[in-house]
Amino acid sequence: MEYKSVAECHNSNAEGFPPMSESKYEEILAILAERIDDGYYFREGRDGQMDTMAHMRSEFGVGNTTLRTALAILKDRGVVRSHQGKSWFVVTRSASRQIDAISSRVSAERDQANGSTST
Repeated sequence: MEYKSVAECHNSNAEGFPPMSESKYEEILAILAERIDDGYYFREGRDGQMDTMAHMRSEFGVGNTTLRTALAILKDRGVVRSHQGKSWFVVTRSASRQIDAISSRVSAERDQANGSTST
């Protein structure tokens, strides 16, 4: 199965990425969740090992902070674990429900921050 890049997920044009409706780390979460749910990281003897940080930074076009934010959320939810000096590993093959819950919470917080607050 061929996976979409961040650019393809946004239907980007020749000028680059269009304005984003969600943060980059949320986009990365969605892409990683799709791959985890599909068993991508368990194919060809990978045993759950994710791509290197350098590879993911390059693929997603983000810096360390954005990528680490996405991975930290997955780690907090028990979806992945890290081994210092090695890599990140998937520990569950079902991430979508957990990512949906995160996205809903982030959207609610964003709405509240954008003036929907009433005290």
